[in-house]
Amino acid sequence: MIKQTICCLILLVSTLPCQSLDGKRVVVSPGHGYYWHSTLGWTTQRGLIDGLIEDLHTNEIVMDHLSTNLEGAGAQIISCRARTRTTTEVLPVYLG
Repeated sequence: MIKQTICCLILLVSTLPCQSLDGKRVVVSPGHGYYWHSTLGWTTQRGLIDGLIEDLHTNEIVMDHLSTNLEGAGAQIISCRARTRTTTEVLPVYLG
């Protein structure tokens, strides 16, 4: 069910006429991601559902497909999660 819904949404967005969303802002908040658990360490909030782990694949699908198609239609994308595939995270420290 999850896979079919995602495929339908991407198909719908990919058929938008070029620049039909010109000047519009779209905020996307894909999934949950990892969190720190005191005994398990870094883990996901959701387990395997229909062959996917929502916490991992939702961001990948949104960033690789949905956001790309929305930008192609002229929208400015604002993401609540990083749009990168970095394996490390750097936190700036203010020493002032």
